[in-house]
Amino acid sequence: MCAATRQPFKPGDHFVATLVESPAGLARVDYSLPAWESGARPGSPAFGVWRSVFQPHALEKKRLFDDDEVLDIFESLASASDERQVRFRYILTLLLARRRLLRIIERKSRNGVTVLTVKRRGEADLPAIEVTAPDLTEEALADCMEQLGRVIDEGGQAPGGAG
Repeated sequence: MCAATRQPFKPGDHFVATLVESPAGLARVDYSLPAWESGARPGSPAFGVWRSVFQPHALEKKRLFDDDEVLDIFESLASASDERQVRFRYILTLLLARRRLLRIIERKSRNGVTVLTVKRRGEADLPAIEVTAPDLTEEALADCMEQLGRVIDEGGQAPGGAG
């Protein structure tokens, strides 16, 4: 369902999905393409934005986001400078590496900051991607990983859900 118009999506409808912070944590909020192009946006800054096509069988998925959508979120955060988005991208990198969608090919320290160099699985010819590790305690990192895992892996929420 479109968050702006409250109209349900029909099979084949193009829409824009966003991942935003809500009082309950991270939430997915979807907009029909016409609503998005007319300026409809979430009330809080988006961690990620990507386009998709509504498919009814997606309602039966176990995961709220499939692997391609998670990779789209990762790529949409490539130029993020907001500290929360940088932390989110790093944690997303670790999750994608655990799922074997990204491969960590190097871990180095640059001016006291850890930088991971990663490649997408099956894309050895493409340039490597650098991801800066934020300053997080082990406890904060574990908490963020757990929250992200719940957001991405929980089922039962159809595209268009606001949280």
